[in-house]
Amino acid sequence: MSTIQRLTETDVRAIFDCLHGTHPPPEHLQFQIVPVGPSGLKLSPPAIEFENGLYVMLRPERKNQPKPQVPPHLLQCVMKDISEQACPWSLSGPQFPTPSVVQQRYCYPKGDPNYSCLKGGAMWTMYDSNGQEDLNYRLLHVYFSAKRAGIRSATPSPARRRRRITTPTSASSSVSSAASSKTKSPATPASKNVVPTSPWPTHGIMPPRPYWNGPHQYPQYP
Repeated sequence: MSTIQRLTETDVRAIFDCLHGTHPPPEHLQFQIVPVGPSGLKLSPPAIEFENGLYVMLRPERKNQPKPQVPPHLLQCVMKDISEQACPWSLSGPQFPTPSVVQQRYCYPKGDPNYSCLKGGAMWTMYDSNGQEDLNYRLLHVYFSAKRAGIRSATPSPARRRRRITTPTSASSSVSSAASSKTKSPATPASKNVVPTSPWPTHGIMPPRPYWNGPHQYPQYP
């Protein structure tokens, strides 16, 4: 099984030539052939936790259609031990403009985080002489994704986030309260010459000095 990290267009065409021809796959491009049942999707990989390597998906089985056949010279490449862990895959759109000889789409597993956060994939297909994608064979390349693994390791766990929030806050509050108690200045005594404020409304202007009216001597304001 090949565990190369990157496929070239030349590698992809060599594998498809092997599937449509009669010669075995190259030594550095060993792959397994995966039969796909009736529940399989047209383009997306089957829900399997694939190990790193190259896999050729057969066309999904459909009623009233001929059963997909494995090339006779590649019967030894059929995958026998299939993982029982269900793992759906998401599929991106086409990456190459048409017309083209080959087409690529990126794949990402969505199952167990311990698996899906470490894997990436690329789905390759070829175009036939009529310019249509040949879906009888789909080449899946599964590899270790350093980018997805880096994103997972950079995300702090909830416990770490709580420690980052609560511990410094309590420590800083105690330090700030101690510092404020040490630097608090004594209260300034009130001045003896402070003029008391008037109880009468001023409406934004200073009122005139009150004058006394009548024997009761009530202060009056105009």
